[in-house]
Amino acid sequence: MKFTKKEMYLLEYCFDMNSGDNYVRNEMFPEWFKQDFNISKKEVEQIFKSLEKKFNNFNKEEVWVIK
Repeated sequence: MKFTKKEMYLLEYCFDMNSGDNYVRNEMFPEWFKQDFNISKKEVEQIFKSLEKKFNNFNKEEVWVIK
């Protein structure tokens, strides 16, 4: 699967919920993860931070291919 630079920016913004309404990141996702995986709000935030770091690093690469 290949992504354009604009698509990568959009994906990155999806994980940057603190720039606006953070209800989804701080309330909805933690509730869904609690129901589906029985993990805490803190663990969900750690997942967000991990994904942000990966996307930021990936977004700096010249070629965007996901397998």
